[in-house]
Amino acid sequence: MVSILIPTYNYDITKLVGLLHKQATDTGIDFEIMICDDASLDQQIKLKNKKTETLPHCFYFENKSNLGRTKTRQYLANKASYNWLLFLDADVLPKKDTFLKKYFIEIQRKSHRNPVIFGGVAYQEHTPDSKKILRWKYGKKSEAKAAVKRIKNPYNVISQNLLIKKEVFLENNVSGNEYGLDILFSYRLKKNNISVLHIENPVVHYGLETASVFFSKSLEAVKTTFIFEEKGLLASDFRPLQKSYLLLQKFHLEKLFILFLSSFVPLIEKNIFSKNPSIFLFNLYRLYFYINLKRNA
Repeated sequence: MVSILIPTYNYDITKLVGLLHKQATDTGIDFEIMICDDASLDQQIKLKNKKTETLPHCFYFENKSNLGRTKTRQYLANKASYNWLLFLDADVLPKKDTFLKKYFIEIQRKSHRNPVIFGGVAYQEHTPDSKKILRWKYGKKSEAKAAVKRIKNPYNVISQNLLIKKEVFLENNVSGNEYGLDILFSYRLKKNNISVLHIENPVVHYGLETASVFFSKSLEAVKTTFIFEEKGLLASDFRPLQKSYLLLQKFHLEKLFILFLSSFVPLIEKNIFSKNPSIFLFNLYRLYFYINLKRNA
């Protein structure tokens, strides 16, 4: 009934697979767990992860070269035996022991025809290491939202915890190595009028990046948005970032915004990498970066 697909890179997924296998076995429903290592460099982790294939209904694969998460997901989806695919990132754990059961119940319901079901993402409550506070604060503020809030913007989905019909995924997935491809995937779901159901069934994201890594990836995601918009693959008003730009443009304030913010860039960067970063300032910086891309195009 369900193929659970987990791409991994230099991350120990044995605990995640163990929990999922127990939950799936307890339900008595047909399942498989498929792991694909994306050419990890850490050989000890690879050896540990490979042992998961000794569990019934578990399969382990390795990419010969690093393909990135989206291509690895595509690879796993093509190999999947079942019509429902549950994509999970390697660095998450189910928040509750009823995680799979809740998804299975939704699959069996006949009252809706949603081919995409998003359970949400949560973050640990205690403050992490100071180098990872930016990623933690951003996740709690921007990603860890209840279903009643997510449904207001239903096409903002994150593939780290996504249940989707196989044919829908294969028709809408975008393969590439760019950071931020979930944005284009979400837009294609909207463009193709694919119904998305939001439920309360989160995973907890534990694999927090350092501020420097997350900052770099965030700007890369902004650049990806800009490139896809320029190519006509993404609407100019799909993301909140784009809407903020259009609002400034409407009132002819984008030049003033750039002029004003440029004076404070060093201070904003200092705050972003501090022990108490402001997500408001972080978002202003991302908007500043996006507008400069637009102006220099």
